[in-house]
Amino acid sequence: MTVSNAYNRPDQISAATRARVLQVAAGLGYAGPSPAGRSLRRGRSGTVGLLLSEELPYAFADPGMLTFLHGMATELATAGQALLLIPTASDPEHSVLRSAIVDALVLRAMSRDDPAIAAARERHVPLVIGGGPRVAGIPFVGIDNARAAVKAADHLLGLGHARARTSAGAASSRRSPTPASPPTGSLWWRPRRTGGGPAVQRAGRCSKCPATSEPQQCSR
Repeated sequence: MTVSNAYNRPDQISAATRARVLQVAAGLGYAGPSPAGRSLRRGRSGTVGLLLSEELPYAFADPGMLTFLHGMATELATAGQALLLIPTASDPEHSVLRSAIVDALVLRAMSRDDPAIAAARERHVPLVIGGGPRVAGIPFVGIDNARAAVKAADHLLGLGHARARTSAGAASSRRSPTPASPPTGSLWWRPRRTGGGPAVQRAGRCSKCPATSEPQQCSR
């Protein structure tokens, strides 16, 4: 009981006794109770997992992801919680996700059919999706990309620009896009295209240009 108190209830023993227990334990190579066992007993780990559809280095290279990480880290630090990054691109069996000791999961920019979403649901911990996709039954935090594109197009038209061209970011580095498994970039690109394109068309454009929101070169 004295050893247990030294690690779990230090207020129950004297400082001198605790110091002697820790010194002996260190000499024996004992680092203390298992964090996994401790979190199991408490029913919480104090850690929130961030599920990434990209390779881990992407989280530290993409400006948008860095901003997202900074925001999460700031709020978690205030709450005294830790952040665990869980990449799924190189883990098709989702072994890391299934074994991660977390109290909740944030899913960031995944395709709607990503099997990691189902694997996350099987954990039976609170889930939230950041950025996309919108999935029934899971809270979503993000922006209305279609409406944002309309506002951007209206702003450009208001400045007197007669023609507009859209530019999409790089596709996901995780895999080659297919109709059944689009790149994560399409989560933003598609609604922005469908929102901004019609706004330009409604304002009127060169009669020789086809009525499409796809990037093109004006034939005038």
